[in-house]
Amino acid sequence: MSEDEMISRAGLLPPGVPGGTGKEAAVIFKLASQLKPPVRPCRLVHLTFLIQFKVRTISLANNNLQSTHVITTIAHYLPNLANLSLENNNLRVWKDLDSISQLSDKKDKLLKLRELILIGNPIRELEYQNNRVDTYKK
Repeated sequence: MSEDEMISRAGLLPPGVPGGTGKEAAVIFKLASQLKPPVRPCRLVHLTFLIQFKVRTISLANNNLQSTHVITTIAHYLPNLANLSLENNNLRVWKDLDSISQLSDKKDKLLKLRELILIGNPIRELEYQNNRVDTYKK
């Protein structure tokens, strides 16, 4: 996200980048929620209808995130998110993920999240070093 041309042109700092704030993250997520990919016509028997796509995948890789606190609004703006990459950040312990966890007491949660990528984060490496791969992959 830190290399995204549209975000740079808008003068926004992505979450995790020095100086980036939760408010800017909320703006980015709100803009993402309003993206309108091409509408694809579908033909079913004699009916033609339009399938509209919602954002289901987002990458916050390489943003120097040290916790998910700065991205707490992601579930509010992108409730259909199924895939989230937090690859190559600086997440060290499970508590760093609390603000997006379904176990938190937050109202907005990533209920449809099916894939969370943590490759390149200290938390993942620690789980592998301590032979907790099965726990990590759940």
